[in-house]
Amino acid sequence: MGQLWNRVKLFARSQSALNDSSSFEQLIDDEDDELRMAIDAAAHQSSTAHGNKAKRNVSSQTTQTEMQKSFVVLGLPTTATNEEVKAAYRRLMKEFHPDAVAKETVKVQDIAKKRSQEINIAYQYIKKIRKF
Repeated sequence: MGQLWNRVKLFARSQSALNDSSSFEQLIDDEDDELRMAIDAAAHQSSTAHGNKAKRNVSSQTTQTEMQKSFVVLGLPTTATNEEVKAAYRRLMKEFHPDAVAKETVKVQDIAKKRSQEINIAYQYIKKIRKF
């Protein structure tokens, strides 16, 4: 399921590159929740169809997928060191923190707020898994 999510994000990035009027974040945010629910539902159906063994595999895949998504949010490869994760978090929070865009339009502020929440969740997840 993580591969599907990465393919969807890659498609959204390519579409936003072709269409200058919309950003990658807007393309993902518009359908993000519905898409995640559909992917989770497909994973759940797959696990119930294949019994307990499949459930254990889906659980480990979900953890792996969450980890991969967290690194994508921070713009890092999964091989990044803890110091690189911390540096990326600080850099992105400086850019997207709501206080940093307080003078921008309301739409930009809303996007920055959502993005800063995603960044924070991703960072906390990696921090929890890696125990740093």
